[in-house]
Amino acid sequence: QLSPVKLIERSNVKLVCTTDDPVDDLGYHQKLKAEKQLSFQMLPAFRPDKAVNLNNDGFDSYIQKLSQVAGFSIDSYGKLVEALSRQKAAEIAAGAAPEDLILAADTVVSVDGRMLGKPRDERQAAEMLATLSGREHTVYTGVTVRRGSEVVTEHEATAVRFRPLRREEIDAYVATGEPMDKAGAYGIQGYGC
Repeated sequence: QLSPVKLIERSNVKLVCTTDDPVDDLGYHQKLKAEKQLSFQMLPAFRPDKAVNLNNDGFDSYIQKLSQVAGFSIDSYGKLVEALSRQKAAEIAAGAAPEDLILAADTVVSVDGRMLGKPRDERQAAEMLATLSGREHTVYTGVTVRRGSEVVTEHEATAVRFRPLRREEIDAYVATGEPMDKAGAYGIQGYGC
């Protein structure tokens, strides 16, 4: 079976990535370009809330619709992030050249059997961080690599433990703005570490 890494390694083409944060405040994308000598373009990410009105249809209805688009039953967080990353890749592929290599990813956080997506506002971000404080949770990330009709999708589940956080720490972190486009309201690669 072709893995995402093998598809990337054997490609000598432009890489198209999606992000919810097109402003590279912390320089990750520029660093990746320089260190790995990759040429890629950043595009806005697929937003499921734009595809389906979650407030009216509800989450269960959204998952049903996403299952139809994905072509398989979404009965786990792993399958959910795989379907979301495939949807992102499909949206980008519609406007990409056949030789373009597309890398799309999506992440959700699970704690106590509850999914934490991106926070609606700063209050919800602080609530999410307080929920995660001093506890272990699971981060699910789905990755899809696509070039033309070749599509490879996988997911990874990672256990993460937070040390206990003080309210002042939570408030200071939320004030950075970083939690607002991150599942679970934090980015382990940014200020959140």
